[in-house]
Amino acid sequence: MRNMKKLLSILLALAMIFSLSVTAFADEVTEEPTQPTQPTYKISVPATDSHTYEVYQIFTGTLYEDSVLADIMWGANGTGTGEVSAEVLNTLKNLSGTNDQKLDVILQYVDLTKDAFETVTGGKEVAVAPGYYLLKDASIGTDDAYTTFIVVVVEDVEIARKAAKPTVDKQVWDEATDDDKEPDENWGETADHELNETFQFKLIATLTGDPDYADYDTYKLVFHDSMSKGVTYLGNVTVTVVSGGTTIQLTAGQYTVAYSTDADTGITTLTVTVTDMKAIAGVDMTKDTTVTVIYDAKLNEYAVIGNIDENLNDVYLEYSNNPNWEWSYDEGGNPKNPGDDGKDNDNDGEKDEDDEKEEPTGKTEKDTVWVFTYEVKVNKVDGETEAKLPNAEFKMKNSDGKWLYIENGKVKSWVEDKEDASVLKSNEDGVFSVIGLDHGTYYLVETKAPEGYNLLTEEVKVEVVAVHKELADAISAETVFTVNEKAEITVENNAGIVLPETGGMGTTLIYMVGAFMVLCATVLLVTKRRMVA
Repeated sequence: MRNMKKLLSILLALAMIFSLSVTAFADEVTEEPTQPTQPTYKISVPATDSHTYEVYQIFTGTLYEDSVLADIMWGANGTGTGEVSAEVLNTLKNLSGTNDQKLDVILQYVDLTKDAFETVTGGKEVAVAPGYYLLKDASIGTDDAYTTFIVVVVEDVEIARKAAKPTVDKQVWDEATDDDKEPDENWGETADHELNETFQFKLIATLTGDPDYADYDTYKLVFHDSMSKGVTYLGNVTVTVVSGGTTIQLTAGQYTVAYSTDADTGITTLTVTVTDMKAIAGVDMTKDTTVTVIYDAKLNEYAVIGNIDENLNDVYLEYSNNPNWEWSYDEGGNPKNPGDDGKDNDNDGEKDEDDEKEEPTGKTEKDTVWVFTYEVKVNKVDGETEAKLPNAEFKMKNSDGKWLYIENGKVKSWVEDKEDASVLKSNEDGVFSVIGLDHGTYYLVETKAPEGYNLLTEEVKVEVVAVHKELADAISAETVFTVNEKAEITVENNAGIVLPETGGMGTTLIYMVGAFMVLCATVLLVTKRRMVA
C-alpha cells in the first residue's frame, strides 16, 4: 500500500513537470520574435514645385552611414521577391557611365506598371522605410517638361526637379528706315509693307544650355506657324542651328516642311519639323543652342488696313518633354518593351503599347507678330469754293521714281514706264484712294484736270507715317499700338478764267468786217472763172 502511494506521488510530480514543460514550449513557440525598430524617412517636394511624384519602392533594407544599404529585400515595386541576389546587387554596385546609362540598367529591376508605393506633391512629404526608390514625375502642364527619373537610397530627401524646356520667338522683317526702328534694325515684333511686297518671317527656338538635355535619347522640335488670311506664304524655307557657337545649316533631309490653307478662314498653317536634334552632327544641347527658321511671305488683297486683330501672325513650339520615354527595337526591327515608360501617352486611360507609338511632347505659349499696310485717300476740290471735283486723273510714283500699277484700287506693283502706270480718277464725290501702301513718301502727278480747271504743274507730295511697336506693360502685360491707318490729303484745282477786254469795237463791227471779206472773196472767185472761160 505504501508502495502504491509512493508511485502515485511520482506520477503526479511527473505530470506537473510535463504540464509546465508544454506551457513553456507553447510560450516559446507563440511569442513574436523581437526585431530592431526601423526608422522612417521623409521624401518631400518643395512648395514651389506644383508637380506630383510617384514613389516606387525597388528594395528595402537597413540603412547605415554614408547611405549604405544592407539586409536588402525586394520592395513593393521590385521585379523579384524575397532576398535580393548577390548577382543583382553586384550589377548595381558596379554601374558606371552617364545617369541615362545607369537608368537603363536600374529600370530592369523596377516594375512601373504596378501602382506606385506612395505619391507626394508640392509642399508635402511622405514617410517611407529605408530602401532604394525610384521617383517619377507624374503630372505636367501644357508648356512643361518631365523630370528625369530620380533613383535614391532613401534617407530624408527633397526632390530637386530637373527639367529643361525651350522657348520660341517670332519676328518679322521691316525696313530699317521706318520711324519706329533703330538704324540697321530690321527684325522685330511689328512691321508694315505694301501689298505684294516680299518680306520674311523668322522663327527662333532657344534652348538654354542645360545638362538635363543629355538625358534625352532623341529630341524633337516642331514649329507650328500660322499666317492671317491677308498673308501669302511664298516658301524658301531655311533652317539654321547655332550650338555652342557653331553654325550648322540644315539640309532638306534633316527637317521637313508642310503647309496648308484653310478654305473657310484663309489662314495658312506652316509646320517645320526637326525630327531629332541629337542626331545632327555638331549639336550639343547641353550648350546654348538656337534653331532659326526663315521663310518668305507677302501681303495680299485680303490684308486689312490698320486692323490689329486680323493682321496678326503667330507661332508655338512643340518639343520633346519626357527624357524617360524611349521606343526601342529588336534585331528584326520590331518594337519591343511597349509602354516601358509606364505613361498613358495617348491619354486613353490605359497604359499599353499604343502609348509608345507617339513621343510625348509639350507646347509653348504662342508668340505673335503684326504686319500692317496703309491707305491714302485723296479729296479733289475747287480751290475757292471747295466743291468736290470728279474726273480728275492722277498717276503716282514712289521715292525710287517707279510708277504705281493697281488692281481694284489696291497696290499690285510698281513699273518703270509712266505710260504703263494706272490712272487714279476722282469719283463723283471728288475722291480716290490707294490701298496697300507702305510707310514712305509718294508723289501724285495730275495728268488730266477736271473740265474747266487748270492742270497742276507741280507734283503733290504724300507722306505715309507709321508708328507701331509692341509695348510690354509691366503691370497688365498688354500689347499696345499706335497706328496711322489712313493718310488723307486734299488737292485743290483752280478753274480757268475769261480774261477781261477793254477799248474794243464791239462784236457787231467784227461780224460786218468778216461778212464783207467773205463777199469780196466770192466776187473775186467768180470773176476769175469768167476770165478763164
